[in-house]
Amino acid sequence: MESELQQYDDSEVITRYHWMLIMVTTAASITVWVDNMSVAIILPKIMSGFGLNVTESSWVVNSTLLAIAVMIPASGWLGNTFGRNNLYIWSLGFFMVAIVLCGLAWSAGSLIFFRVLVGVASGAIMPTSHALIFENFPENKRGMAIGIYSFGAAAGIGIATVILGRFAEEFTWRVFFYFNAPLAMFSFIFALLMLRKQKRQPMVKLDLLGSVLMAVFLLSLLLALTQGRRYGWNSNYILTLFVIFTATLALFVITELRRNNPFVELRLYKSFVYVMGSTIAVAYGVILIGTSFFVPQFANSVLGYDVFKISLVFLPSALVGGTALFIAGWMSDRFQARIPIIMGLGFYIISMFSMSRLNYQSSFGMITTLVILREIGGGLLFAPLIRASLGALPLNQVGMGSGLLNMNRQIGGMVGIAFFGTYMEGREIFYRQMFGTSQADAPYAARFFLNSVKNLFVSHGNTEALASAKAMSVLNKVVGLQALVNSFNDIFLLVALMVIIVIIPALFIK
Repeated sequence: MESELQQYDDSEVITRYHWMLIMVTTAASITVWVDNMSVAIILPKIMSGFGLNVTESSWVVNSTLLAIAVMIPASGWLGNTFGRNNLYIWSLGFFMVAIVLCGLAWSAGSLIFFRVLVGVASGAIMPTSHALIFENFPENKRGMAIGIYSFGAAAGIGIATVILGRFAEEFTWRVFFYFNAPLAMFSFIFALLMLRKQKRQPMVKLDLLGSVLMAVFLLSLLLALTQGRRYGWNSNYILTLFVIFTATLALFVITELRRNNPFVELRLYKSFVYVMGSTIAVAYGVILIGTSFFVPQFANSVLGYDVFKISLVFLPSALVGGTALFIAGWMSDRFQARIPIIMGLGFYIISMFSMSRLNYQSSFGMITTLVILREIGGGLLFAPLIRASLGALPLNQVGMGSGLLNMNRQIGGMVGIAFFGTYMEGREIFYRQMFGTSQADAPYAARFFLNSVKNLFVSHGNTEALASAKAMSVLNKVVGLQALVNSFNDIFLLVALMVIIVIIPALFIK
């Protein structure tokens, strides 16, 4: 549906309403991304509160991402039927209610369910933001508009995350959600006052079968990836999940190509540039969302950082990354998009290779610097990717195109978290076994360590038996910590290798 906002084709006029639109979408994006990204920061406290392991806790994040991925295509149908502005306003209101419910969660299951509700609202808000900006700004100002929007959102996210992280550290993880509620309320009221109401259009039939098939193939894939190690990759349960995934994915593609009003418009992929952009978007999700989940885990479990200190790690990166987003938006209006995209991938490679060398003695400055490099990479990549990918589509398909890019990114993030979580568990077990074998092959070194630590405990008044038990406990902790460090290092190295491969499709972006 054509927006009621005044449309500009080739005009370079930027009106007051354009700036108000940037303010509305930026405020809403800050609200959504503070929630979606910062849950990873408070996840260690949620894990402790509910007694969850890494794989189980990943569903606190993945439940939201799954709902977002399914909701994003539906947002196109909802926007066309009820009006894009109306959808934006009421999604913010629903989001506000959902995050309050997250704070009231009484179990891990209830929290995951409420996170699904958050994902439903977020899945309508995020693609609509890009579509509103892209549709209403002049063509030669769209990159700048996305850059300003992204800079404001990134800066706001960084500052808000530190504030909320401080409250969550001082009190409980529930406070994070309660303090995000006023921010959500402000965004809802701001959008309600500033965006023009739109008339409801004749309802187009929703492709219910397509939406169900998409939800099933995504859920079966995530279950297989997260539970493969637990049940065995060759078990009937996991193999059945992969069969369901393959069958429903094939049915989904066939169904969508035969529908006049499909849930996901797969015909957009006739554009080669858009295909390359979508490929990068999937990789972007794997890289950014996947590593955003594991960097806080490393800082907490290896370096011993609390929630507030973890949020301080991400504050400078948000501000610097926001600046990179603004610069990239400016560049995308003047240069071929592949230039800033490849530059961004280069920063990612440097960051991830360097993170693969982190250990339990790494300093706060070191990990903060590497996160900054990662965010510079994301900032340089994001705006040109949106600009080039949507620019390859007709204007009436921009809404669906924006939704699909966001959906691809979310799917990449879900797969990344699920895959890396399983991969990390396997690598940690591998290193524990390897270190155990090393101790058996070199018993004198292990015995020397145990005797030294035991003598230290004896000198502090412990009995021989108690000192021996404590020394063995220390050895087990040292071995476990080193195995954990090596597992994180392997993940970051694998991500770096993946980014190198992503350079190939980036070369085809114009």
